[in-house]
Parts: sequence; C-alpha cells; structure tokens
Amino acid sequence: MIKKLSVTMLISISGALSANEYQTFLNTNYDTIDFDNESADLIGFSAQHFFDTKKALGPLSEFEYINTVSNVFGGFSRNLDDSENIYALSGDWIASNFILGATKQSFSSGSDYNTVRFGYLFSDNFKVEVSSSGFDNDFDQTILMSSYNHQINASDYIGVSMALSDDLDYKQISSKYFSQLENDNYVSLSLNYSKYDDNIDSSGYWGVGANYYFSPYSSILLNIDDEESVQIGGQHFFNDSFSVGIRYRTTSIDVGPGQEEDVDTLSLSAQAQF
Repeated sequence: MIKKLSVTMLISISGALSANEYQTFLNTNYDTIDFDNESADLIGFSAQHFFDTKKALGPLSEFEYINTVSNVFGGFSRNLDDSENIYALSGDWIASNFILGATKQSFSSGSDYNTVRFGYLFSDNFKVEVSSSGFDNDFDQTILMSSYNHQINASDYIGVSMALSDDLDYKQISSKYFSQLENDNYVSLSLNYSKYDDNIDSSGYWGVGANYYFSPYSSILLNIDDEESVQIGGQHFFNDSFSVGIRYRTTSIDVGPGQEEDVDTLSLSAQAQF
C-alpha cells in the first residue's frame, strides 16, 4: 500500500554568484488555513545548498528540468496551534553519473518518515531512479521513477516524468512545458495525473498549472485540479537575490458521507538566493 505524506515545507532561497547563477536557496513561509469551524497557522524555514552553480533560465525562479548537481537540504515547520514540529534533512550525491540520496522527516509525535534513493543519469536529459520509503524502519514503499527532458531550443523544453510502484498500485505521470515569449516574457505549463489502486477503491487525480512571467523578476500562477481546488498567486524579485510570494488556495474536502468542508489557505513567503 502506498502511504501518502503531505508536508508543508518547501525551499526556495538560492545565492547568486553572477547575475543568474546560484548555489544557496533559503526560504521562510507562513500559512494560515481556515476550515468551516476552525483554523490553523503554520510557519516554515528551509535551506538548500548545491555544490555547483545552477543557472536561471531567464526567470530567476526557473532552472533546468532535471537536476544534475549534488545538494543538501534542511527544513523545519511548526503548527502554531498544536505545537507540532516537523524536521527534514535530505541530500543527493552525484558522482560518475550515479545518484545516491536520502531524506529523513522527523515528527514531534515521535515517528520518522525515511527515504533512500539510488539512480543513474544517462545524460543531462534522462534520469532513472529507484526510491524506498516508509515510517521509521519499515521501508514498505518502493517506486521506480524516470525523467526525460526534450530541449526544443536554447530556452524552451518539454519535460516528462513517470513513477510506478513495485506492486503496480500507484502510477503517476507529469509534464512541464517552458517557453520564452517576446520581450522577456516567459510561460510554463504543467500537467499531472496519478492513480492509486487498493483493495477498497480506485481513485485518479489530475491537476494543471500555469505560470506567466512578465519579466525575469515578476510572475503570476494559476493551478486547478479535479478535487475542486483552485490556487492563484504571484512572486516578485526586488533584485537578483531577494523575492516575496503570495498564494491563495480554496478547495473542498470530504468529511463524511455526503458531507464536504471548505478549506481556504493563504500562504506568504520570502526567499533569498545567492
């Protein structure tokens, strides 16, 4: 059985060695979530460092589809309402095209969620990876993943990723299209579809998203999915290193037979990259 783990904790702060090259990414975020009868507030901090430079593709938040650089990541998030903490530590080492990686997420409740990864870069545009995950020391989820990037020209590309669990219960495919338009405008379009089968039911999920960049410094986004979820937002860089972002998401969740509850989430973030 595939265990889904959803943690609100991401990264984004990366430092610039030249106008468009970065190695270190830092992020802080605040999320406020409103349910029909209650609310929750979350804060998070994270940092990621790459051991070689990564070049922005025009927009300062866009990089190559397949990462080929060794890196380490650390993060922390906290639910301010019930004082639950989540700590995360992750890293990938790439040498002679081989990839070795691991991720550890620790919850204040006492449990850990661990992942180990092994992969191979056949080229900068094609990667295959196997991961094994589970709570504590029970690595009961194994997934085979592959990613391919088709470079259309110097800036534009189409990327495709696929994932399949060892018991064939979980399948996932996603794609991203990135293109430079006129006058330093850019657009990215994404599509994701996943399906999970178990002994109780079979469910599929799809989502689509779009980012439009008015310039390398400013962008807006729109995401929708088949769970009646809509997300809008934007990001603005004040210079080559510092930016702020805002997102609003509204959705409905099932809380019982024939019952749904509206959930609204407002997310604020600040990033730095060097």
